[in-house]
Amino acid sequence: ATTYAERFSSMIATLKAALGVGDVPVITGELGEFLVNQKDPNLAHIVNQELHSMSASVPNYACVSAAGLKDNGDELHFNAEALRSFGERYAAAFRALS
Repeated sequence: ATTYAERFSSMIATLKAALGVGDVPVITGELGEFLVNQKDPNLAHIVNQELHSMSASVPNYACVSAAGLKDNGDELHFNAEALRSFGERYAAAFRALS
């Protein structure tokens, strides 16, 4: 988890180069807060920190908060209402980058 940003940033750079898309916006979203109930509660926090840190290494990048979004009962996936809210957060992040 502590190398997530490095590995994901590299993948994004490779993909952008292969597609020839330059500084196309990249927007990610945090893992849900409900994942703290899983086996390793720190893992989700570490990955979320790594996602936010990528703004220093990935041009035109934003990470959207998952704060307050609920799961669908399985403590793994967001429910429909949460996904709609997440979509609104992604749209706001895209507008801010544009």
